[in-house]
Amino acid sequence: MKIHVLKLKLRKLHKYLGFAFSLFILHLTVTGILLIYPKTFNIEDTYISNYFILKKYNMDTYKEVKGLVNKEDEVVIIKNNIYLNSKFIDKFSDEIINILYQKKENKIMVLSKSYIGLYFFENIDGQLEIIDIIRLENTKKIKDLGLNLLDDKVFLKNNNDYYNLDNNYLLELVNKKDENINWSNISKIDKKLAKYYLNIHQGKGVSLTRILTELHNGKFFGSIFTLILFFSSLSLIFLTLSSFIFATNMFKN
Repeated sequence: MKIHVLKLKLRKLHKYLGFAFSLFILHLTVTGILLIYPKTFNIEDTYISNYFILKKYNMDTYKEVKGLVNKEDEVVIIKNNIYLNSKFIDKFSDEIINILYQKKENKIMVLSKSYIGLYFFENIDGQLEIIDIIRLENTKKIKDLGLNLLDDKVFLKNNNDYYNLDNNYLLELVNKKDENINWSNISKIDKKLAKYYLNIHQGKGVSLTRILTELHNGKFFGSIFTLILFFSSLSLIFLTLSSFIFATNMFKN
């Protein structure tokens, strides 16, 4: 093959590869510059708490935060974690179904699919501190917790039956109707309050440095994008070498 034909094909390949991978090379360049000068661009101290970013990194979002409504105190659930007035209480191994807060007795009853947890508190220097925990197996498949409006007695209910807890914290079958029982109900809480508890639970969000690093290496968009960036890097080597060849030929001419 003649030299001028080879040079012509090399120029075409240079042009087509440059056009095909130009946006990806720009992506590598911009993210690389940002990572090289993190302090200049204030990257190290920046965190992203956007809903989609949190979901991307398997972190909890405000939609997963629930709590008791119409209460003076904040009883908040983030997945299986329980908080009371900004203070972490405990983490359950399975899904929390409901919570009953008895402020007068400084007691919280937590209901999950497998367990019933009783948390007893004492007010020490203006803060509630845990003094005892009792955990019972949910053998009766209890689904609801309620408080009698007349005598503040706790009622537990499954699909068919009502129960009380006796002095030994054993479930005791009782006959009772719904009329005087205020059934506890956890629901989604205010978005601003939810974000406040997420900050306590898992920090400010995802570090911008981590996001930029995964954007730069392509992991943010998956393995296919990583492969594209790999070939973009190879094409950059070819473009650099071919440009050098074109430049030397120009000086010779």
